Amino acid sequence: MQPLIIISAPRSGSTLLQRTISSHPQIQTSAEPWLALPLANSLIDDGNISPYNHVATVHATRKSLQQRGVPLSTVYKEYGAALTRIYEQLAGDHASIFLDKTPRYAAYLPQLRQLLPEARYIILLRNPVDILCSISSSLNGGKWHPERYRLDLVQGLRTIAHDVDTSHDNTLVIHYERLLADPPSTTREIALLMGWEADWFRGHLAPRQPGFGDRGAKQRSDLIQSRKSSSISIIRNEYRRRYALHFVQELGREAFDALGYDYHENLRRIREVDIPALTYGWMDMATTLVDRGEAALVKMLHRRLARRTLSIEDHAQASNADL
Repeated sequence: MQPLIIISAPRSGSTLLQRTISSHPQIQTSAEPWLALPLANSLIDDGNISPYNHVATVHATRKSLQQRGVPLSTVYKEYGAALTRIYEQLAGDHASIFLDKTPRYAAYLPQLRQLLPEARYIILLRNPVDILCSISSSLNGGKWHPERYRLDLVQGLRTIAHDVDTSHDNTLVIHYERLLADPPSTTREIALLMGWEADWFRGHLAPRQPGFGDRGAKQRSDLIQSRKSSSISIIRNEYRRRYALHFVQELGREAFDALGYDYHENLRRIREVDIPALTYGWMDMATTLVDRGEAALVKMLHRRLARRTLSIEDHAQASNADL
């Protein structure tokens, strides 16, 4: 089996694309499996905090492989073979392809390609500013918590931008805006990637998959109903405006160019957002304090968790030394 993987940031239309593709009889899927994440991250020393000490595990594993002359590519190949067998079980008896749609894969796309080099990939792009705004308006109920999705918004989008600059025969790049504006053209491109008939899509979406997934996704029956305006109005105070401007600048012009969006136009969009009159003065100060306070609380909890984990590890090392 050659699995099909959708790569995107959250709130990029991946659920819509998943429901479009899974209307084909050869496709089986589930909401968001997240199956490949532990394997893709298993040999990366990225400072992850875990009960078993992920950093030490990576160092020990790499050292053992090096001593025995086993290349990392062999480990990824074996992990990928096991993952493919799981996909076969998930596909069942009536489908020949399992579609995995997990937005967080974007941050680990290079490792995922090592795990599943024969898989087919569809990279779904959306304007990063619209992603930032949609995350807050849809996933957080209007609350401004983009720092919770920094892995997706910064590392994930940068990784995608770097990947789309490289040609891959097993990969199709789609823009969310074009998927909505011209569904027949997009579905014909999917047909070429998959080896299907050009008119495979009949216009009706498959039902949304139950389970873990995009809580902001709506149950629509076709692509036309899925068209909607940007949620940039969520930038309703100066703190959010400055945060959005910093996000665009941090992501950088090169990433915007690679993704197919205009860096300066997005800066202009944010600067020209009309802040409602009621948010000036004390109202702006109040909403800003809430945004900043919640962000600061999250950072404080992360720091405390890191200190606690480090103290546990220090204690364990001291105990081992006593032995």
